[in-house]
Amino acid sequence: QEMKIIDEFEKTYKAENAIWWYTRESCFYRMMNKALRIQDFDMLFAFRFFITDISKQIKSKHEKFIRTCDNRNIIRVYRGQIIGNDELELMKNSIGEFLSMNSFLSTTRDRSTALDFARATPKRDNLQQILFEIEIDPRLETKAFADITQISYFQKEDEILIMLG
Repeated sequence: QEMKIIDEFEKTYKAENAIWWYTRESCFYRMMNKALRIQDFDMLFAFRFFITDISKQIKSKHEKFIRTCDNRNIIRVYRGQIIGNDELELMKNSIGEFLSMNSFLSTTRDRSTALDFARATPKRDNLQQILFEIEIDPRLETKAFADITQISYFQKEDEILIMLG
């Protein structure tokens, strides 16, 4: 199955479909996220075109949102995931502080979808299932974010993708 996806990628990839490919469950998603997470510069170099294309798509959609949206209310999104106990403690000790992510942050407007993601991995002693609740203020100039529902591989997740960094 993975070889079929790789072949399809090689034949059909276009920069304007980068987010669709990123959100598709495949080796590209897993390898790139791991490279970003552990800062594997050799692998990041190999993925540079893909990372650049995703970033450009997010920025473009974000700029269009800012230009055309009259409603500038807080946007509440959620992310469910599994994290290690050490990382959780570090986050608890950093409440109210600046937080930087070294990968694209996939979130959803749907709390139950995020909870499903957190519950998807069985609990282990050194890992915790957590739910992030993130408030995005579109009036502030911070990291770009984009509603990717219409361009995501999984269009039912009501997904907001936040720029890495």
